[in-house]
Amino acid sequence: MRRADIVRASAQAIAANPLRSALTALGVIIGVGAVIIMLAIGAGAQSAVEGFIRQLGSNLLIVVSEDSRRSGARMGFSGTSTLTYADAEAIAAEIDGLDAVDASVSTRVQVSAQAANWSTTAEGVTPDHFIAREWRLASGRLIDASDVRASRKVVVIGQTIARELFGSADPVGQIVRINRTPFEVIGTVEEKGQSAFGSDQDDVM
Repeated sequence: MRRADIVRASAQAIAANPLRSALTALGVIIGVGAVIIMLAIGAGAQSAVEGFIRQLGSNLLIVVSEDSRRSGARMGFSGTSTLTYADAEAIAAEIDGLDAVDASVSTRVQVSAQAANWSTTAEGVTPDHFIAREWRLASGRLIDASDVRASRKVVVIGQTIARELFGSADPVGQIVRINRTPFEVIGTVEEKGQSAFGSDQDDVM
């Protein structure tokens, strides 16, 4: 049968049964559309999960102090500080293939600058912290080894703190007081947004 005959026969069949033809076409369209939508939803969910994992650090291992007791009460993990900077140095020296080893401590603080103040999380970190946590510099500079050796009172702040304390002004070079102790802002990091647990990753210094 020639192609023209096939086309003619198909057109005649469609014309003879218009409702059946329309319902058949509608079924095919709905079926194909449903498959495309489900694939898109699956790809979107996978992308979101991968994004959350990247925020946490897909190749990040966090070591915390062991569970401890005080007066018979369990203090939970990190209830007391049993790890030291020497432990981090030992890990870096004895384990091959590590890109970065960071020793850090964190606490809630009240920070102020000029007439503004804000309650946030302050972290004491080493230069490797920015590698391990995948923080990218937005302005100024990051903490380096000379800052650590000299115990300089310098700080790198997230975008939330920059907005709350300085608005649209450049915070680099400004002085902030962390629990009344002055620190110089040497840099800001790029915005990260919410973590997988709903916390503001940019509300940190």
